[in-house]
Amino acid sequence: MALLSTCLTLLIIEGALRVRHGGLTSAPPGHYAGMALEILRSSYPATYDPLLGYKPEPGAAGRENPWKTTVTITEDGFRSNGRGTPPTGGPPVVAVGDSFTFGDEVSDGETWPAYLEQALGRPVLNAGVFGYGLDQAVLRAEAIVETTRPAILIVSITPDDIARCEYSYRFAWKPYFDLAGGDLVLRNIPVPVPGTPAGGDRLFPTLLRRSHLVSMVVRELDPDRWAIPESIRVHDDGLEVSKRLLDRIAGFGRERGVRVVFMAQWAPGPDYRKARALVAHAREAGIEALDLERPLNRMLPPNLDEVARWGRLFNVDEEGGRLRIGHKNPQGNKAVAEILAEHLGAPTNR
Repeated sequence: MALLSTCLTLLIIEGALRVRHGGLTSAPPGHYAGMALEILRSSYPATYDPLLGYKPEPGAAGRENPWKTTVTITEDGFRSNGRGTPPTGGPPVVAVGDSFTFGDEVSDGETWPAYLEQALGRPVLNAGVFGYGLDQAVLRAEAIVETTRPAILIVSITPDDIARCEYSYRFAWKPYFDLAGGDLVLRNIPVPVPGTPAGGDRLFPTLLRRSHLVSMVVRELDPDRWAIPESIRVHDDGLEVSKRLLDRIAGFGRERGVRVVFMAQWAPGPDYRKARALVAHAREAGIEALDLERPLNRMLPPNLDEVARWGRLFNVDEEGGRLRIGHKNPQGNKAVAEILAEHLGAPTNR
């Protein structure tokens, strides 16, 4: 009787949460149901890469994309800055990172690397890639630095990029590092080709992720672990691995005479504590580090309603009566570029 009573209570709570969030068949808030979970089989402009898992497809342009914007990938595999012939002015600046660097939800000329190119008057190569963790960004940076010989390398992260270092699969197979004997060791190389099964029975956790009640509880207890349906998490050392990766790319830059700048991009929602810890580590290690949490927060007037307030910097819309705060909009990307340009010594209007 006690067991039946408990089960009935849980079912009633589950039903109430579903009704609250859009209906009995609704997915939990933040669940990726309905989204293409395999990047390489979706409309993202991506192609398989044995080292990185995937990367932008060279020459991809004009096709439909998830953001319904103008997305152009150059023949060299970089996101176009949307302004024809790039400026000349010495060695380029290379920017690596995730979707906030690539520029999800904005067109080619509205990304922060595009605005930075304008502000600096020198070529900026946008090597950001949607869905990347810091591990993939560092590996991509090392390859690009060898071929482009930039003067400056900007490594940009959002808080999620730290947790992504703990996965071997997240929307697609990917490389990862672990700490074997205290040293960084690269695993999952070559990255399995698309369609390679993960092995094991993941039906039960997949079904649990459809539960509003389970999702609500686990997100409170361990938000990093409840990341993506069908994802594979291989360890819990994302922050420590990220610290070692920063040290690695800083040393790589020093050996090649490249100025390395680390930037933590703030966005509402994700827990920012690990990003702050990574910024602190970078500064202690003598790495140039920018923390955008305070400067961006100062641009969000508290006296506006939610939509108007967040809309100052982010793409905002409503889904099922809930506010969705997405990637930075053109104004937000321009603000990031101005902060960066000022740090790099370029005159700005700020």
